[in-house]
Amino acid sequence: MMLDVYTAVEKPPGLRPVLIHIHGGAWRMGSKNHLYPYENDLITEEKWIVVNIAYRLAPINAYPTHLKDVKRAIRWVKQCINNFGGDPNFIVLAGDSAGGHLAMMAAMTANQSQYQEGFEDVDTSVRGVVSFNGALRIHHDMFFAKKVAMMKEPINRAFLLDHSPVTYCEKAYQQGNLVPSLIMIGQRTT
Repeated sequence: MMLDVYTAVEKPPGLRPVLIHIHGGAWRMGSKNHLYPYENDLITEEKWIVVNIAYRLAPINAYPTHLKDVKRAIRWVKQCINNFGGDPNFIVLAGDSAGGHLAMMAAMTANQSQYQEGFEDVDTSVRGVVSFNGALRIHHDMFFAKKVAMMKEPINRAFLLDHSPVTYCEKAYQQGNLVPSLIMIGQRTT
């Protein structure tokens, strides 16, 4: 797994906020190699640090491998981002489509050991999350069940509910893992 760290050429004093972006692509394709215009603005105008991450893809790797990979990236950022001038205590997750799903799930499952095998004691909490057209309703999604989580019949509905951000919010709230969230949904015009 790889990640890219983007910083401003002129670095202001002090530690700067960090955005971790998780790419979309239906959990089966996509790349960390695209710097979005909003990321460029954050870097050049607001002096944020942006980290674009990769994660292993389905069908070779069934979900929740994707979520575990995001947690590994959060661990790395928390441990190393200060070397780039970033604040390990001010991390915001963002993602589009499948990445929006992973960003929401990573934020809401902070510090849950089943997604942090080998680094159970690392704090994976974040300050906020932004979901751009995120896949937030996967609890009835047969594509996700069969082509991403690689489920066979019968479909494990409880698993889908536990990994659908729209149904997981109440649980995250009760566990104290619900962070400020911005959900942006684009609308097609014809």
